[in-house]
Amino acid sequence: ANLPFYVTGESYAGHYVPAVSHRIFQGNTNKEGSYINMKGLAIGNGLVSPVHQYGDYVPFAADNNVITSAQAAALNGTTASCVSLIASNSPLAQLICNTIVST
Repeated sequence: ANLPFYVTGESYAGHYVPAVSHRIFQGNTNKEGSYINMKGLAIGNGLVSPVHQYGDYVPFAADNNVITSAQAAALNGTTASCVSLIASNSPLAQLICNTIVST
């Protein structure tokens, strides 16, 4: 079919949408299998790079007056723990990191 095709997703799909899109692009370029008329991709509220994103949530929220400076100071330690746990692939990362976005 020659219908337009879009790869879309949200949240953790921020990992999958680019990978699937790239694979379709490679397949089309190398003429592998059926041609897919891919027109674009979209990621909503995507978790693309947790280490970078969690590290930026507190400063962004503080800079935009979403949280107070006292809340930001309290969350800075949590952010450091979160990033460290992600880097070490710890199962506790999700629990600790989610406290940053639920404050």
